[in-house]
Amino acid sequence: MSVNPTSNDTTLPSAEAALRPPERDLVDAWRTIAQAHQEQAARIRDAPPGTDAWVPPPNTAGPLWGDDKERREPEIEQLLEPRGTVLDIGGGAGLPALALAAAVKRITTIDPSPGMTALMEQNVADSGLDNVRVLPAGAWLPHEPLDRVDVCLTVNVTYFVEEIGLFLDAMESHAQRLCIVVSTELGTAFQPTEPLFSEIHGEPFIRQPARRELLAVLAARRRHVSIRPGPGLWVPQPREVDAPLGFCHGWYHVTKDTAKDRHLRELLIEQFGTSDGHVVLPLMVDRDSSVISWAPPPA
Repeated sequence: MSVNPTSNDTTLPSAEAALRPPERDLVDAWRTIAQAHQEQAARIRDAPPGTDAWVPPPNTAGPLWGDDKERREPEIEQLLEPRGTVLDIGGGAGLPALALAAAVKRITTIDPSPGMTALMEQNVADSGLDNVRVLPAGAWLPHEPLDRVDVCLTVNVTYFVEEIGLFLDAMESHAQRLCIVVSTELGTAFQPTEPLFSEIHGEPFIRQPARRELLAVLAARRRHVSIRPGPGLWVPQPREVDAPLGFCHGWYHVTKDTAKDRHLRELLIEQFGTSDGHVVLPLMVDRDSSVISWAPPPA
């Protein structure tokens, strides 16, 4: 097959830029989208300033975050070692840490939300496990370096990170053997559906960077990644409308007892109501989850 070099003079550079963007361009694009998402949330959220947006609604923490003491994460466990140590970044209510504790010597977890950290501490205490350590609420990057561990893990967290390059740098600097990120294609499963979001707020939802964007960044960093099917996601059950509505207050940035709250209630019943008067929320990503792992570069 012959190729006319002249025809490629202009198309080849643009094609290379599209397929092989440098890391700085990808990180800048990630930051732009992540900041736009956060700015949209801050602008439309009608909660009082200083509200911890991550705290589960009252009386919903159990059903939402689960209380299955036999819960396991085999898709992640197969990457761990029995005598290994794990740092779980953005541990939320502690479910990944509790599910993986039996597979490792010790797991430490940290989350930026004081409310979620308190819930995590309670869940760890209730579990009776003595190899799960909960750090005080704090963001990642840590102000002071933590002890290095065998594996750094983060589950459905990177969607909310603005400085993804620095975040990955910190993961790699704390991991001796492996970095693991669990991610989906569209972002966290607990997110608004576009039609409802636009109906309530009058503008389209800005979706966060997710799995595809993360893999592009890792490729630009020349990391050799392994991708495995991820753990199944929480499956919503039919509930009376007040429980799903409580979950959706956070996802749709709506405050209780407001006009938007009443509108959201009507839409949930209209679009996701069942014949017996319950509501079943949709999961935007179903079970489309991946476990992405790679070895950090030598220290």
